[in-house]
Amino acid sequence: MSSFRKLICAILASILCFCTAACGSSTADAVIKFEMDSTLKNIDPQLAFSPSELLIVRNTFEGLFRYDDGGKLIPAAAKSYTLSDDGLIYTFYLSEGLVWHDGTPLKAQDFEFGLKRAADPALKSPHSYLLSGIKNADAIIAGNRSPDELGVMALSDYVLEIMLEKPNPDFLTLLTNPVFMPCNRQFFEKCAGKYGLSANTVLSNGPFYVKIWDLETGNIRLNRSGEYKGNIKTLPSAVQIYTKSETSTLIERLKSKDVDIAELNYSLIERVQGRKTVEIYDTCYCLLINPQSNIGSNLIRRAFSLSIHRNAYTNEMPNFFKRADYHIPPDLKVANKKISEIFSFVYPVDYDPVQARGLFLEGISKHPGKKFPSTTLLCIDDPSVRTVATSIVQRWQQDLGAYINISFVDLSKMKSLVMSGDYQLALYPVSSADDSAINLLKKFTSNSPNNFCGFSNAEFDTLVESLKDTTDENELIQKLTKAQQMLFECYTAIPIFFSPRVFAVSDNIVNFNPDLKSGNIDFAFVGKRSTIR
Repeated sequence: MSSFRKLICAILASILCFCTAACGSSTADAVIKFEMDSTLKNIDPQLAFSPSELLIVRNTFEGLFRYDDGGKLIPAAAKSYTLSDDGLIYTFYLSEGLVWHDGTPLKAQDFEFGLKRAADPALKSPHSYLLSGIKNADAIIAGNRSPDELGVMALSDYVLEIMLEKPNPDFLTLLTNPVFMPCNRQFFEKCAGKYGLSANTVLSNGPFYVKIWDLETGNIRLNRSGEYKGNIKTLPSAVQIYTKSETSTLIERLKSKDVDIAELNYSLIERVQGRKTVEIYDTCYCLLINPQSNIGSNLIRRAFSLSIHRNAYTNEMPNFFKRADYHIPPDLKVANKKISEIFSFVYPVDYDPVQARGLFLEGISKHPGKKFPSTTLLCIDDPSVRTVATSIVQRWQQDLGAYINISFVDLSKMKSLVMSGDYQLALYPVSSADDSAINLLKKFTSNSPNNFCGFSNAEFDTLVESLKDTTDENELIQKLTKAQQMLFECYTAIPIFFSPRVFAVSDNIVNFNPDLKSGNIDFAFVGKRSTIR
């Protein structure tokens, strides 16, 4: 080859390399910058409640099973398992050599302690209902048995036995949820009541660990764990997480690409044009009417329901909300299909102000003093939600002559008031810990510790319990329809609208696949292209 031809080849090769670099190549050691729409209160796996808390737990802890980057269920801490012939006893064999991020060996006793702690009613774990089906779990959660009687036992340091009350073909899937994560008892007790409340009181076994948690700003940094020896490769070297920035600051950071991924309040969708957005409809805002309150009679509840003008508030609410004709958000799944793909339900209550007025007056006539008491609707302090709440309240005033105050509170206070029964009316967000429609419906069952609306119906309980064993799609749809009808007939939780979780994503981010069942974002699989500017 002549010198001239060699020179040309070298130049072409250089151009090709430059173009490749300019277009960007995926890097496995980048720092992912992520902005959350909420702050964290704790990252205790057995107590984590908000989507943001669950996201951190799923990225820093790992259970017996997990999902890979293709959404396939794979072994994690458990290298293998056996199942008894009757489908009731799972025996898990843990991989030896796995450790917590401080180098402490991970053992079967850590899973036993974590599960028994989650079942203890004194803890009030928000997702303890997911343990239902493990031997004695329901009785323990109800306070009728000791947590030590839970059907979970470490047979040795690396063998764990879990006993069920009846076969559950989806049990391995349940094990990916945060409430099933291990907890090192010695470390937990050393924290003296502060477990999960700071970087120094979190001991994790997942692909990342909490390096820094600034309790003043809420910002948190997850570093790749050098001690992690699991079945997946962790791409980023770290994830820097910012929490709850001022709107103007967040928008500027998105424009200047100082943030790679941002979880947005839904109201900001139109302000991030030019950025890819991903929307997941996983929450249903329900109007709760407390049956135990001084306005909770069946007559008053029916009157309020008949006086909700759905077309009126739908026309006023933002485009990113979807009117809810049933309780299950459209992106939740049943039988591995989104609810929106297999299920439709005609809202059974027509707007009827005349009948509503009659029922309201009849209800007031039976009220002490024959006078409508001072009444307050609790509402999240969010302008978009406030628009819907105001529309509903104004219609009640117009149709019923009922004057309702609106109290705007943050989510944590609303949850506290609703769960304690200390409310009259609330526009309350209902969601599941995972992508399961069945698990969301379980929140309405009589003995659920997460029953937020006072609904109690033994037939409904049996129906919901039977859903997980129903494989025929037509039968499944019939059961879902019946379950929805039963909820409507009680008039304690009326679906109003669905709201999304929204993420804005930079062009240089690859393999970003938020998914409800895997904690929305599995940062271990997220890549980031390097570019030359």
